[in-house]
Amino acid sequence: EDHLNQLAVVAGLHEKGRDLAIGMEFFQQPFQPHLDAFVAGEIDEKEMLRRTDYFERWRYDYRLYRPILRFAREHGIPVVALNLEREITEKVGDGGIESLSDEERARIPAEMDRDDEDYRRRVMAVFEHHPQKENANFEHFLEVQLLWDEGMADRAARYLTEHPEKTMVILAGGGHVE
Repeated sequence: EDHLNQLAVVAGLHEKGRDLAIGMEFFQQPFQPHLDAFVAGEIDEKEMLRRTDYFERWRYDYRLYRPILRFAREHGIPVVALNLEREITEKVGDGGIESLSDEERARIPAEMDRDDEDYRRRVMAVFEHHPQKENANFEHFLEVQLLWDEGMADRAARYLTEHPEKTMVILAGGGHVE
């Protein structure tokens, strides 16, 4: 029902004449050209899913999002890949941000708020309930969460700066929204 409500919000804003974009957590930024090609009708749904590695990288039931993506395509509404690529977050999970190369660092947000104690507490609660590898490092886990949250926010902000006429509906998990 959440996803049908998301579609209803998108459709309602579209019907009211809003110039929309849909930001989606479910796609990683390097795959943006394939989302653009899908919305433009240059590739079909199956090809878009293959090219974005959807089933390897996200693994949630695509049928939950299909109506939203089809609506976007039917109405020419841009779909924006918000997430950083998994290769970066996995590397940070293992070795922290300091383990990234200069090239990888250039793809992450320049600024991240590490001083929010409420955020730190929420992430700690999640960390404590996640199955952990031996020698799990909370600071690396925190950096991954910061990259995920700040990376999506940074991508949305950059898109809206480049397209100030747009209203963006962001579809992301509740923990990220918090």
